Amino acid sequence: MKKNHYITILASVLLSSCNSGTNTQNTISVNTSPLAEYKAQLKYTDSISNNIGLRNPAATRQQSFVSPTGGITLNSIRVTLFNSTNCSYGTESQVVTMNGGGGVLFPAGTYTSTAASNLSLASRFSGESTAAFAASSVRFDYGYNAVGDQESGWVSAECIESGIGNFDPHPPEVCTNNQPCGFNLFGFNSSQLAAT
Repeated sequence: MKKNHYITILASVLLSSCNSGTNTQNTISVNTSPLAEYKAQLKYTDSISNNIGLRNPAATRQQSFVSPTGGITLNSIRVTLFNSTNCSYGTESQVVTMNGGGGVLFPAGTYTSTAASNLSLASRFSGESTAAFAASSVRFDYGYNAVGDQESGWVSAECIESGIGNFDPHPPEVCTNNQPCGFNLFGFNSSQLAAT
């Protein structure tokens, strides 16, 4: 009987020591990396199209990509500005890489840039949004973590033949606050876009 009494006391001490003081074990760490901040500004929908991949829908003038079923952890997103209109190697003018610390989980779904994410992105380039606006083309590269037997790597989106800017006025202007900020389609206007 004494043995059971000691076991009860020992269990009570262990339980009370686990419940006393501040609990630092269950604190949720918040990823405040540049990539996590950028992700928070993207528009997210949980729909996954049959054409899983990276795309730049001209009609919306926004960058867009689809995270596959099960999601994907990205280490970084690299954005390259080019002087050429077709993202040709050797014509790079500026590069911005948004790293994600140990990686940022992008649950399955579609992620599309917004005016806020484009303004934030444009301001990361030296010369602020003027450099991004002046680009003749832009390319997004996505760095991902190893999954299963696959190694970590990079995948590139299609070339966006434009700069980042305020696409409403004619001609488009530098990407600024309170403006419809997206990817310019040089040589096009709103009525031409509606017809495509």
